[in-house]
Amino acid sequence: MKAFILILISLITSGSWLYSQKTTLHGRLMDIKENVGAVNIHVINTSNGYGATSDINGYFTIFCNIGDSLLISSVQYENVLIPVKSTLDTLQINLRPHTYELPLVQVYQYKDYEDFKRAFIKLPSSKVAPEEIPWFSQYFNESKSEYASVKSFSPITYLYDRYSKAALEKKRYNYILEVEKMDQMITTKYNSLIVSEITGLVSKEDIAKFMEYCHLNDSFIVRAKKYELYLAILECYNQYSGKN
Repeated sequence: MKAFILILISLITSGSWLYSQKTTLHGRLMDIKENVGAVNIHVINTSNGYGATSDINGYFTIFCNIGDSLLISSVQYENVLIPVKSTLDTLQINLRPHTYELPLVQVYQYKDYEDFKRAFIKLPSSKVAPEEIPWFSQYFNESKSEYASVKSFSPITYLYDRYSKAALEKKRYNYILEVEKMDQMITTKYNSLIVSEITGLVSKEDIAKFMEYCHLNDSFIVRAKKYELYLAILECYNQYSGKN
């Protein structure tokens, strides 16, 4: 009986100690450059998997124990890993804005010089020299007689074919420029560096496999705000981790 009482007291004591360790931490994320609260930034307890999001003033509340580590991971700011040493006071965490240095990408519209030359020749000219029109010089240099045969060549058809094609080429060129502009925007917002910052993946091979799995819609990437894109990548990563 005495032994049972001692065991019961021990369980109650240890339970009270464990309960005292389970608490909530109040904190605030600050943009160190602007000296304002960092909005919609995710805070993740790496020890138990709990997460929280900062409010409009940068404040957050998260369940944690002393000794846990909090990961602040964001596209806008540099990653920060903070050990929890106390839960008594509001923890202020200063975040430094992240500057991305993307590698230089050279985009060539034409596959080779011959392709460029063909496209250049098709560009419309501001002025048309008479010698550019094959029927022009022939028409006036030839001696005419009343018995001369009627030519089947139509100058109107020639001009229509030439300049309507030029207009189409110009439209096609402008379309290519728009596509290249959109591709550049997509690459800036969704690339291996950003994926590494959000997911923690380091290996180029692992990042490439994840990006192949997480095929986000181009239209979504262009329209999405940074935090929306961050959430989409994080959700995609959670699904990816569950399958691997």
